[in-house]
Amino acid sequence: MISWSADNLKKVAAIFIGATFLFIPAFLNGYPLVNTDVNTYLCSGFLPDTPADRPITYGLLLRLFSLNGVSLFFASFLQCCFVSYLVFNVIVKLLKPNSFIFPLTLIIFLSLFSPLSWISSELIPDVFTTIALLCLLLLLHSNEKLSKHIILVIVFFISIATHFSNVIIFSALLFMTFLFRHKLFESNTQRMTERKIVTLLFITISTIGLMGSAISKSKHVFAIGALLDQGILKPYLDEHCKTEKFNLCVYKDKLPEDANFFLWDINSPLYKSGGWAGNKMDFVKINNGTFTEPKYLLLRIKMSVINTLMQFGNFGIGDGNVSIGDPLHKTIGQYIPHDLHFYSDSHQYNNTLLAKIRNVNFVFYFIVVLFLGSLIPVFVLPFTRLISKPVCIIAGLSFALIVINMFVCATLSQVIGRYGCRVIWLLPFSIILIWADIISNRNMNKSSEAISFS
Repeated sequence: MISWSADNLKKVAAIFIGATFLFIPAFLNGYPLVNTDVNTYLCSGFLPDTPADRPITYGLLLRLFSLNGVSLFFASFLQCCFVSYLVFNVIVKLLKPNSFIFPLTLIIFLSLFSPLSWISSELIPDVFTTIALLCLLLLLHSNEKLSKHIILVIVFFISIATHFSNVIIFSALLFMTFLFRHKLFESNTQRMTERKIVTLLFITISTIGLMGSAISKSKHVFAIGALLDQGILKPYLDEHCKTEKFNLCVYKDKLPEDANFFLWDINSPLYKSGGWAGNKMDFVKINNGTFTEPKYLLLRIKMSVINTLMQFGNFGIGDGNVSIGDPLHKTIGQYIPHDLHFYSDSHQYNNTLLAKIRNVNFVFYFIVVLFLGSLIPVFVLPFTRLISKPVCIIAGLSFALIVINMFVCATLSQVIGRYGCRVIWLLPFSIILIWADIISNRNMNKSSEAISFS
């Protein structure tokens, strides 16, 4: 039973205020931010039916969070509440600040000066990469009650299951955490930490069972889309169409430069040559060939490095937030009819949203560069010894997630702002915690020296 003490009331109020700030983009738009994928998610959740190209998990969450179609405002705001609650608790549980002012101020800062509010109020599963990491931090370090641990594990599992990339990203992150566990965690907690990491890795991999149907239907198509985006597909077809009879050979000189057009436009060579199912055997053979033939494997490695570096510089908001038009308008009218007039009046539906956020991206890029620059004194001056273990864990896992996310998305998919946007907020978040920790520990050392001297 919850004891509604003054501290608990302050905590709830702080989390609610933080969620309200995270909801600002949806408020300014006049409706929760939507993406070109939202129509598929809504249909999958309300039918319900597993789409060919993505898991059903997020579609079901949209149905649940919208209170079975009452309003998507609820879904967007609930996402903001989740993020606010988890960020708040990561700071409070791991750093134990003297008051709730610091975590609330940090959430407000991140809402205004990083993409965190954008991904939190947007109706796509990108926010669950953030939620999964925050759950992971709490599960690995804090000493929560068993009931809270179980809830965090469930939320972690669901978060991983919302997007294919999360399985690869968090499997890699947990494996790296296991390798560096001796540096990140106290020696007296090593055994318990090892068990937690192995359990969470098993949970991460087990989500494949939930997503298996969608993965089986779509992985070969996304693999070919990545080869097209990296400039590998055309030379491979030029060489092998002399001896192989791939369906795509007829269109090898008509391949589009844009992988999105290839994947989603009904007039693209993908659909003219047999579609997702008709091309499966060919696409699997082509993709495998780029791994087994040395020159194409080297080309894959080269393009992976290049695209990863490009992805590091691509994290602006607004990717995919164009006016979607009739398909989504019809779906909202069918499943969430009370929202239709709000959606019709939104800036995004009327195609005026992107013009309003152009300058916002400049601010975000400036903030990232500024905070990266602020890391230089941390390593040049003897400040690293003033960073506590909890902050090392937060910063270490956050930086690792950013790198792994950029690499996985750029290598297996394509370079787009969405993939960078969903994790880049962790950079200012971690660096603020590093500097706050340094300043706090330095002041404590000075106070100890003064007391000793007196």
